[in-house]
Amino acid sequence: MERAAFGIHVETRLAPALSPATVVIPDNLSTREGPKAPGS
Repeated sequence: MERAAFGIHVETRLAPALSPATVVIPDNLSTREGPKAPGS
């Protein structure tokens, strides 16, 4: 998912569904990237 699309998803779908005490941990562990992933 592109950065802009992810931001829109967070603002319109994820954030409204969370309660105030919810903790979100973003996971961008580089070992999950495939061999053709950008930056690898």
